[in-house]
Amino acid sequence: MISLVNLLKEVQNSPKAIIMAGGASVGKSTVLRNLDSQLQGFQNLNADKYVENPDSPLYRNLGGASAKIKKEDLPQAIESKSNLIYDTTASNLKTLKPLVDQLENNGYDVMMIMVYAHPIVSFLRNYKRERKVPLIGLISTWVKVYSLIEDYKNIFGDNFVLVTSPPSSQEEKDQIEAFQTAQNQGKLKEYFSDLMSTGDYQSSFRKDDSTLSPDELEKIQQQREKTQIATEKSIEDLSQSFDRIQASLDPTSIDELPNLISNFI
Repeated sequence: MISLVNLLKEVQNSPKAIIMAGGASVGKSTVLRNLDSQLQGFQNLNADKYVENPDSPLYRNLGGASAKIKKEDLPQAIESKSNLIYDTTASNLKTLKPLVDQLENNGYDVMMIMVYAHPIVSFLRNYKRERKVPLIGLISTWVKVYSLIEDYKNIFGDNFVLVTSPPSSQEEKDQIEAFQTAQNQGKLKEYFSDLMSTGDYQSSFRKDDSTLSPDELEKIQQQREKTQIATEKSIEDLSQSFDRIQASLDPTSIDELPNLISNFI
């Protein structure tokens, strides 16, 4: 029979995994920086360390960097029983749930910290980063992630924490008001169209047309037309789900997060 002392030691020595979830540019890295002192020794598995490093062969290659994290870095961390932080949007339950099961089957205690920001706050912050996600990726991911809040609550129970990343500038506050006005009037498409027409919000993944042949340019234009249709559909989805998602939020105060992390660790 295992003694109580040995059982407590076994529990205390369980490796820890923290899944940082949330849409693009919502402030996950900022939340983590505020927890640096508590999370010393944790491996931070974030594709950005490859994507935003000019010396990396995966510089600006988000797909390749994400694949490296999933296929190499994460399995190695699990095999070595390292405490880890896995940075992900968590927009796909079908792929995340097996990962949670894998971690738990390898003896990990698993916690999810989901960071929420208003979609227009995410939008503005995204286009101030070096790596600027296209509008369709930004919006569709936002809708998918925060539509899964109840699912993640059921999976993680008390180890699910939702914190909000509030607006940090007057610009963000003003655009939240403008967004809400457009949402109330059913004119969210027009709102985003006006923003994009300024030319200030270009994706860093957009190809340089000047280097393309006429045939290549035609193909790119056709693809962009398809992307525009898909973007408009994503904005419709956002408009239909925004109020419901907002009403479902029950965030934990960011000031409580350090204590919750301490208890988990």
